[in-house]
Amino acid sequence: MRPSSHGKVAAIGFCGGGRFAYLAAVRCGVDAAASLYGLGISVHLGEIGNARGLVQLHYGLKDQHVPRDEIDKVADGLRGRPNVEVFLYPEAGHSFANPVRPTYDPAAAKLAAERIEAMFKAI
Repeated sequence: MRPSSHGKVAAIGFCGGGRFAYLAAVRCGVDAAASLYGLGISVHLGEIGNARGLVQLHYGLKDQHVPRDEIDKVADGLRGRPNVEVFLYPEAGHSFANPVRPTYDPAAAKLAAERIEAMFKAI
């Protein structure tokens, strides 16, 4: 281990990678995971009890690729979990954190980055 490391492991993923970050939390025991506009997480909600670390999910409510019913199912299915936070960005679309995409939302991206950084610092 490098002297600058504290030995904790975190995962972050965007779109399909957001699903992988969630799966890293529930199947691999990472210390923290952040998913941004993750696709298909609702089919894995039953595994959330395996997450021992902190988990954040970030969704834009104007997402063109993640249907609102998927977002609602995830938010409802994870509500009340002390180690899980679901953040919704009312005006943001898919890829809102990617500055080269036309759906980039600087305010939502900044807020999501601040929330993720705070979570990573907490581990």
